[in-house]
Amino acid sequence: MERLDSGQVIQEMSKNVPEDLGLEAVIWGKREDCVEQIERFMHRAGSTYPDLTIRGKNRNEAITLVGNEVLLYFREIKESTERMVI
Repeated sequence: MERLDSGQVIQEMSKNVPEDLGLEAVIWGKREDCVEQIERFMHRAGSTYPDLTIRGKNRNEAITLVGNEVLLYFREIKESTERMVI
């Protein structure tokens, strides 16, 4: 049996996902757009923490951008919530 890398596994799995559902799971756009899409996805999934996989040619650049721009929003929300707890 051939061992598949994670990219191949995702590619194989995506063949069974309807296009409209797949597009709902892809996060893209400006910072505000990405935050809104992640929040919506987290709400539907019942999640309290974003769990992302970043792929593409400019992966390292994307990781830095997402970490500095998008995830910063969630970090700030968490910190402000923690300060509110008495």
